[in-house]
Amino acid sequence: MKKSIVCALGAVMIGSMLAAPIEVTKAAELDAVTISAPIENDGGFMSAKTPKLTKARKKIIKKALKGFAGSDITPVAYLGSQVVAGVNHRYLCRIKAVVPNAKEYYAFVTVFEDPDGNASITKISTTDVETNINGLSGGWFQSSSAKVPKSLRTTFDNALMGLVGVGYNPVAVLSQQVVAGMNYCLLCESQVVYPGAPKYYTLVYLYVGLDGTSEISEIVRIADASGNALAEIEAAEPEHSMKTLIVSVDENASKKKIKKIFKKLGLSIVYDYENSNMYAVELAEETDEAGLNAMIEKLGAYDAIISVEKDYYATIY
Repeated sequence: MKKSIVCALGAVMIGSMLAAPIEVTKAAELDAVTISAPIENDGGFMSAKTPKLTKARKKIIKKALKGFAGSDITPVAYLGSQVVAGVNHRYLCRIKAVVPNAKEYYAFVTVFEDPDGNASITKISTTDVETNINGLSGGWFQSSSAKVPKSLRTTFDNALMGLVGVGYNPVAVLSQQVVAGMNYCLLCESQVVYPGAPKYYTLVYLYVGLDGTSEISEIVRIADASGNALAEIEAAEPEHSMKTLIVSVDENASKKKIKKIFKKLGLSIVYDYENSNMYAVELAEETDEAGLNAMIEKLGAYDAIISVEKDYYATIY
């Protein structure tokens, strides 16, 4: 028999407990965690294809947290990025104020990484959802990887059969619990089934029995005390290469100058579109979305570079 799942809800405000001079917003301020909300003239955050906390992503938030005091912050999943004058990164984290008997909640943490690789926290948006991770024997523990395995995704889809009205797409495994089987807490992109409906985040609790049967135990909508949904999400980008970029250059710039720029940035020319003042260039090795965006930012800093596009894969129907 599976153990019951408890996910306590309660309003939290930790602004007065944070020592660092950053902006802290309550969950009720919806734009604080709205992934599609534009910042200045930018197009908004783009959902990550994978929530996995890679070495590069861990390094960025570790830098940002250096010297940070007032709260313990533990990254759980990487949610998306936004190209500005540098790159904004969005993480889902566990956050707990450093005071006696403080409760731990989930929070959206925004980290700004400048072109020189420096990182700092620019915003912490608290939610009203308490984490269930307690470190006790037989209790809930944070998953070693936030990535949702294909087998678990299939099991999740089977458990959803019969639930209508809202679609749920699992994007990250947040925590697990060993019972007579396994309990999972999944972060999902959710959307009411009607044209133009916004997406929002929910926590969906999945039980998988020893015999392979599965069922949804609980669904918790990440919302404020009034029940307003948080975190509208922009769709993930179309598939593209994580190593190749298409660069348009000034027609008056010499090839020698352009090649010098590419060499300085560690890029090699894959193809020269001679009649279009364009080049396909390749990084030394594959990178992640943040790395690719950072390279686009570096190329764009040169006057001889007109534009830089990701190398999108063609979709054939």
